[in-house]
Amino acid sequence: MKSLAKYNKLRRNFNMESHRGLQLDEHGNTDVFEGVQVTVLVKDDQATMIFIDSEDADSDEAGRAFVAFEHGMSWSSQEFFNAYMAVHENPDEPAVATANGIQVTHKIDANGLHIKIVPA
Repeated sequence: MKSLAKYNKLRRNFNMESHRGLQLDEHGNTDVFEGVQVTVLVKDDQATMIFIDSEDADSDEAGRAFVAFEHGMSWSSQEFFNAYMAVHENPDEPAVATANGIQVTHKIDANGLHIKIVPA
C-alpha cells in the first residue's frame, strides 16, 4: 500500500502549522475544533490516508487544516485550491485534484465538507 509519509513526520509538521486546538495525537486523531476533525489512517508508522471533516461546508478552519498539511509537507498546489473552489461552486459534484504525489477529493453533503487525501 502506498504511503503519504511517515506518520511521525506528518504529525510533527502538521502540528507546527495547525491551530493549537487542532493537533494530531499519537493515534492520528484531533479533537473536534470549531466543528472540524482530522483523522489520519496509520499502518506500520506510515500515514496512508487523511480525512478532514467539517460540520460546516464553509468553515475556514477546514481550509486552514488542509493548508497546514500543504505547507507542512510541501504539497502546495493551485490545483487543490481550484478543487476546493469547484466543490463550493457545484456542491453536488465531488472535486478531485492530483499534484505533488497526492490526490485530494473535496465533497460536500448534508453533514458538511469532507476532504480526503491519499497517495496519487
